[in-house]
Amino acid sequence: MIVSNSIDFVNSLQDETEIRLTSGEFSLDGIEIEYNRHAYMRNTYDGSELVIRKKRNAVICGDPDNNSSLIISAVYSTVLNLEYCEGIEIDNLTLGHTPKRGSCDGDVLGISDSEGIRLKNLDLFGCGRAGLCINDSHNIIVENCVIRECSESIMELYHCENITFTNCIFRNNCSKTIAISHCNEIRFENCLFQDNDTDWFYTDKDGNSYIFVIGNSSGDIELNKCSFDDRNICSKMDRIHLADAIFVKK
Repeated sequence: MIVSNSIDFVNSLQDETEIRLTSGEFSLDGIEIEYNRHAYMRNTYDGSELVIRKKRNAVICGDPDNNSSLIISAVYSTVLNLEYCEGIEIDNLTLGHTPKRGSCDGDVLGISDSEGIRLKNLDLFGCGRAGLCINDSHNIIVENCVIRECSESIMELYHCENITFTNCIFRNNCSKTIAISHCNEIRFENCLFQDNDTDWFYTDKDGNSYIFVIGNSSGDIELNKCSFDDRNICSKMDRIHLADAIFVKK
């Protein structure tokens, strides 16, 4: 199904298994959903956020030649949430908040209690608090995606297993932090970490900050053929499997 406006997009989530957005901006501000077993608008402090729930085996994609964007202005809202979903593919979309960088408390994309999710060719931009927040989920592939200009962290992974990032770019975020807790089988392949700021909240007693902040209960992290402009990768380098890394000057 091809959709050209926000109302049609949200309504199509009920029954359609292939949803294609035309080029342009799809604002999720002020959307009201009367009944939809797979989507609803959850109230937040300053607005609402879209939740796709219990949706299975569906493709949501934007125009591959021209930009298709999902945007919101509510700074306490996450742009898009997937909850209890399985077999969802999201491709060729830009997601973000319209306020200026550094002023958001909502995330850009949230995934929880889901499996078999594939994210491709996404541009996740701030001022979202984190570009990507994944909880209690497994078997997720993220490829050819960009996370940029987020206000508190690049991403947060909690209670997750088997997540692979391939050919992704993480740049110009207010914090360089990737927080990982209670996770296993996390891999980054051919990814670029560039021009991300220091996060003073995660500094150690010597004033050092690191890209990866790993909880004690998480497994090792694999980094293969990734590029960095920061050598402070992790305070627990024995937990990092680093292969063919490229270090470039800022």
